[in-house]
Amino acid sequence: AINTASGASFSLSDVVDSPLIINFWATWCPPCVHELPHLNRLASELKSEGISVLLVSMDRGGPVNAAPFLSARGIDAPLQLYDPSASWARTLKLKGLPTTLLIPKDRASYLVHTGPAEWDDEKIKDQIRTYLNF
Repeated sequence: AINTASGASFSLSDVVDSPLIINFWATWCPPCVHELPHLNRLASELKSEGISVLLVSMDRGGPVNAAPFLSARGIDAPLQLYDPSASWARTLKLKGLPTTLLIPKDRASYLVHTGPAEWDDEKIKDQIRTYLNF
């Protein structure tokens, strides 16, 4: 089950009206940690365009470890979720971390990017907007 930091259950239906960028990461993954500030800036910018950025921590400790880790780094713009049992990762058959999904509003398809990226780079942001129909 995917949960918020408070322990509430989370479902994609909770964000049904927006295109999504979902990033799977872990505190023990150096490339994941490297891209967190980029994702934070991306989330801040795209929020006004109706695009939601979700960070899904794969840390087994859930929010106990990951929430303070994000807070200490000033990562506050994306919605922070926790999947300590890797249920979404198994369902999606993720091949490694970090993995980022781009999901348009209609949910008819999605793109998968495995590995780190400079998510706040202008060229990448333009590609994201194009794919997510903006």
